[in-house]
Formats: sequence, C-alpha cells, structure tokens
Amino acid sequence: MTALYFLAFSLGYGLILAPLSLYRGYLLPRQYGLATQRLAGWLVDEAKGLLLGLSLGLGLVELLYFLLHRATHTWWLWL
Repeated sequence: MTALYFLAFSLGYGLILAPLSLYRGYLLPRQYGLATQRLAGWLVDEAKGLLLGLSLGLGLVELLYFLLHRATHTWWLWL
C-alpha cells in the first residue's frame, strides 16, 4: 500500500511540474543555443530519469517503512 501512495504522489507531482520541466530543461537551453538535442531524445532521457528516480525512491520509502515497523525506537538511527 505504501508503494501505491508513493507512486501516486510522485506521478502527480511530476505531472504538475511537467510544463516547468519542459521549459527549464528543453526550451530555454535551445533558445540560447546551449542544447542541440531533439525533443524526442530529451523525452527519452526524462523517462529514463523518471524510472530511475521512481525505483530508487520506492526502495528508500519501503526501507523507511520496514525500519519503522521493525525498529520502532531506533529507526532514525538506521537511516
């Protein structure tokens, strides 16, 4: 259940920030000639980053809740 909440929150947050990310990461650098990557390549790179971030973040959240369940008094020390 924790994983579903984490994924829902992360994807919702990502959708809210998607227009800003597009402007900051793709449109603005192209406007000043700092990037030559095409939109398709940029989107693929963003998708790779999203998958990597979700997998690592989900692992850390699951570890946190596992420690909260097993070591209720010292979970903060383990983290």
